[in-house]
Amino acid sequence: MPQNNDLGNQYFQDLLSRSFFQKSSKDESRFVMHDLINDLAQVVAGDICSKLEGDKQQKFSNRIDILLILSANLTQ
Repeated sequence: MPQNNDLGNQYFQDLLSRSFFQKSSKDESRFVMHDLINDLAQVVAGDICSKLEGDKQQKFSNRIDILLILSANLTQ
């Protein structure tokens, strides 16, 4: 039986080979979800998931279950 890390790595490599993830343009040692996959996920999730980027003001649905906050000012 494979270890959890091995299994997780296999899944990640499979998704990477299918272009689900791509190397970050800001840091090549990191990966980000491909833009098209992200757009598809947002359409499928509808108004139960929302994203807040930077200082952009946005109205949120009262049905939100997941909120993603993106900021360039976050420290590692």
